[in-house]
Amino acid sequence: MKKKGYILLSVICAVVLIATGIILGVVMKKQSNKKTYTASIKTAEKYLEAGDYTQAVVAYKTAIEKMPEKETGYVGLANTYLEQGDTSSAKIILKKGYLVTNSSKIQYMLNGIEDGSLLVNNLKETPKKETLQKSGELSFNQNFFQKLESFTYQDYEREYGGLPEIVKVKNGEVEVVHKNLSATCFYANTSEHGDVVDTKTDTPDKTGMPEKIVVDDISLLFKNFTGEITIDELQNICGSKVDIVNKKERSYVEFESGSALIRIESDENGTISSSTAWNEIILTNANKNRTAKKSVFSGIVLNAMTSEGVEAANISLEAQGDSSHSANIKTEMDGSFSIELEADTYNITISAEDYEEETFEFTIEENSNYSGEQFTISPSLASGSARIVLNGEIIRKIWILT
Repeated sequence: MKKKGYILLSVICAVVLIATGIILGVVMKKQSNKKTYTASIKTAEKYLEAGDYTQAVVAYKTAIEKMPEKETGYVGLANTYLEQGDTSSAKIILKKGYLVTNSSKIQYMLNGIEDGSLLVNNLKETPKKETLQKSGELSFNQNFFQKLESFTYQDYEREYGGLPEIVKVKNGEVEVVHKNLSATCFYANTSEHGDVVDTKTDTPDKTGMPEKIVVDDISLLFKNFTGEITIDELQNICGSKVDIVNKKERSYVEFESGSALIRIESDENGTISSSTAWNEIILTNANKNRTAKKSVFSGIVLNAMTSEGVEAANISLEAQGDSSHSANIKTEMDGSFSIELEADTYNITISAEDYEEETFEFTIEENSNYSGEQFTISPSLASGSARIVLNGEIIRKIWILT
């Protein structure tokens, strides 16, 4: 009887010791996490003040990892992104933070970014993400729109970098920011397409397409955007009518480009006056052709001397593997083209009146789309002229007197 009592007492003591050890371990881990969190926040603030955004991001992420329930790490990281002009990443981290902390400060900051009341375009260095600013006539960035209309999640990862920031909005709905694209992509399951988002991993399916995109800077949508676009200028480059919509929360212009419905904040007269204006691009045909076996191949043919699109250029695509995959297409008025192709390697010959014929090789891989591809062709030289070429690029013409 005494032996049984001794065994029972030993078991109880062992349980107490184990429980005490676990409690002490948890307490020590919390203390360690708190210490690391505090140190990381201080380090991040120093880096941010010094303008070392890369190290500031690392330190703030460490702080969030150690104490995800604290709001300071999320706010600091968002501010770091904003200092770089990276609005999309700032919004994503704030949304993640709000889901964990339910912080009113985070919600206030997020609202300020989305309604434009918070200054978000404080660029102190040239952003590395895709943007577009050139001198010349205003026009649509057809390369970018071609990507929007055909790219899947897999295409965006290939083009703009893998390991994107993803936040779950609700079951079957996520927002995604890719490393090298200044925009937020919205993916969602619908009654027609219930497999766009994998609800087990909360990530888009590789063939899923975003049905809405919001860009950080509307210069992505236009070539030669100078900071302001009037309704007349916009109507001049649109193939469809531009409508002015005046609502209580904002006024905006609404127009179409291909299958994309575009809305950009404006004044009551339809003038867009900010590169960071509220916007949304609704991709009306997204996910409708996901089961197609062919790949979308689209891009633009440019004049090598002027960088302008070449109209009615003939594009011959000769398949090296299976001749039945070969095809021909002509460019549109702006030099753009789009065609569906089977997976193969193609010899591409481009010709146009008053231009030199050019040949390229391009490989189409299975289950991949290719948009925004650029091909340049050179104008034919007049009699008695020569062209100097350096590293494959035309530098200038030298006229030879005869």
